[in-house]
Amino acid sequence: RTYPAIFTIVSSNTGEKKTIPLPGDTAGNWVGATNGMGLRLQIVLAAGSDFYGTANAWASSDSLSDSDQANGMSSSSNDFRITAVKLEPGSSATTFGIDPFAVELDKALRYYQKTFPYYTTPATGAGADGMIAFHPLTSSTNTVPYFQTFPAMRETPTFITFNPVSANAYARNISENTNATLTTIIASSPNSVGIQSNHNANWQYTALCGIHQTREAEF
Repeated sequence: RTYPAIFTIVSSNTGEKKTIPLPGDTAGNWVGATNGMGLRLQIVLAAGSDFYGTANAWASSDSLSDSDQANGMSSSSNDFRITAVKLEPGSSATTFGIDPFAVELDKALRYYQKTFPYYTTPATGAGADGMIAFHPLTSSTNTVPYFQTFPAMRETPTFITFNPVSANAYARNISENTNATLTTIIASSPNSVGIQSNHNANWQYTALCGIHQTREAEF
């Protein structure tokens, strides 16, 4: 199902606000409350006639625009700049407000989290800053610390682990400069994760150990 909603640029090189009403579709099959794609927004800058349809009407064909579509790709000097897009329910658009960075970040953490500093790309050997830290169990060959994910994620995430010093995915004994022999996720939920690290029984309980992690719960 598609709905070619048409808007017109009145004056080039000028900021313009566009409000496009989108009536609900009463036909077709929708995915409902799942992690499948329910609605996709496309801004069409150019389209061939095979993708023309009736403006401002639902259709079962793959209609992207109508016959009045301008060719926004006619020149490499054409620019299309956009900011502040919002989709909301209701019969009229409300005032657009941009949330503070901290609010947007808190929303994003429901879908993706990492232990690395904000500006650090996840990778092995990226340093100990922000790592999950723990002490090993005495006279044991494995340690299983549990950690809370905060805020709770959308669903049980996919975990990837990173050694903060060496080029592998195992936990690191920072104090004794050695690596675990294996690190696995043994228990996980949207709220917590258990990480088992197999290691030498001689690791001291006072040793500082750690591992980095990413958690993904995107659609």
